[in-house]
Amino acid sequence: MSLPEYWKEYIKIPPEQREGQIWSLEQKQTLIDSIYNSFDIPKVYFRQDSKKPNIWYLIDGQQRLTTILDFLHSKFPLSSEDSTIPKHMQGKYFRSLKVEDKEKIRSFNLDAIWFTPSDETEEEDMFLRLNNGTPLNAAEKRNAIQGEFRDSIKTLVGHIFFKKKVNFPDKRYAYQAIAAQLSLLALREGPTNLKGADLKRAYTSHRTYPERVVVEAKVKRILNFMGKVFPDKEPFMKKKFYIISAFCLLMQLDDNYALSTIAPTKIYKFFEDFENKRYENTQKTDEDSGFNPELASFYDKTVNSPDSEDSVKTRHQILIKYFLATFENLEMKDDQRLFSEEQKLAIYYIAKGICAGVRRFSCPHTGKRIAIEAGEFDHIKEFTRGGKTIVSNGQFLCKKCHSHKTANRPRS
Repeated sequence: MSLPEYWKEYIKIPPEQREGQIWSLEQKQTLIDSIYNSFDIPKVYFRQDSKKPNIWYLIDGQQRLTTILDFLHSKFPLSSEDSTIPKHMQGKYFRSLKVEDKEKIRSFNLDAIWFTPSDETEEEDMFLRLNNGTPLNAAEKRNAIQGEFRDSIKTLVGHIFFKKKVNFPDKRYAYQAIAAQLSLLALREGPTNLKGADLKRAYTSHRTYPERVVVEAKVKRILNFMGKVFPDKEPFMKKKFYIISAFCLLMQLDDNYALSTIAPTKIYKFFEDFENKRYENTQKTDEDSGFNPELASFYDKTVNSPDSEDSVKTRHQILIKYFLATFENLEMKDDQRLFSEEQKLAIYYIAKGICAGVRRFSCPHTGKRIAIEAGEFDHIKEFTRGGKTIVSNGQFLCKKCHSHKTANRPRS
């Protein structure tokens, strides 16, 4: 029986171990060259189905087998340069070869090994060990780690946001890498390490994933909202860090603020304006007028270790501060008296670090910028008199001004 017949009747590839198209044309041609010259090539490995012994699950060797099949179906030609095959064959497709040359390739014996794993982790370990020296990327290796976290990621990748809004191709499980990062943000409720090692730990430590339903629901809810904010495959959606940062921002706002009161078109305009300002800032030096060191820091955290917790957190703090400074009347879901930390940052940013001062009191820092730690955040209209805890009703006061206002506050 020939390989195409075996492929059709017996061989199956487990979905989690579909490596994707990672071989170049040159690699494929080199394999066929080796087969024609009867060189030794690595074995292929199968797992036999205990319930259906005639079904062979391919554990390792997918690229070799698919390359052979593709060549037999004339999907690519033999090499025409630096080849050890006869000149009359070089550059030709299988269909154009002489009968004897076709037969020589067809008659090549490919060594194979069948094994029956004791459990799924033994099969996973076999796959990773066999591929340790091949060009599988981190996402492809994570995809071989069986468990509920991996299954959840595969479910999330099916969300329409990835198909309709993400502006780069899903090569080599790129979307799974993003979905895993979004899941970690939701699982840890905010900025966290999103590096490859952290993602791998999430896969291995959440083989059983009791938080799955809650986390999946949150990720899908925010992706649904992002789908409304970003009308198409926007330029920012080409940048993975923007997907991460936009998701983190909207997730926290959705958790704590009445985000639904802002039209998605206005939120889109915020992202558009921010990106324009960020880009314009990259064209300036720190000696130029209007240079913004915060926007420079944001950019730095997109190119230097962008998936570290520090980078994710820095970008998030800058974005949420600018967002709340833009939408000053955005209310929190809980009617609380104290300003949130992100509201304080926005108020301080709007004030440019300068105390607002109080009537009939001489501020010791008039017109001077002071550190955020040297001040207090105060309601312009008192909370007890119906003043809302929103950025537009907040002011930054130095501690002496705040103490004077508090001591002379009218009693109700």
